[in-house]
Amino acid sequence: MSNLISAGMWAQKARALALLNREPESRDAIVIASRSVNAATAGTPNYYRTSRVVGPDFRTLLRTGVAEAQWRIGMTLLTLHDRN
Repeated sequence: MSNLISAGMWAQKARALALLNREPESRDAIVIASRSVNAATAGTPNYYRTSRVVGPDFRTLLRTGVAEAQWRIGMTLLTLHDRN
């Protein structure tokens, strides 16, 4: 779970750096975010289910976190591409 949090944070940082015209640092942050997403999805995580009263199962949280990080990375790449 910490890899997903890290991926989202680095993807958001990459976007902020891209908007500040700091392309090399933004690309470095994209690489770190991508590695964090890969680390979060690697292996066979424990897919335990929580009660419906408590919230969604772990698999749903994992997919949502991965999708969020990938979307932010994509938005950053679009920001960098628009400038060129």
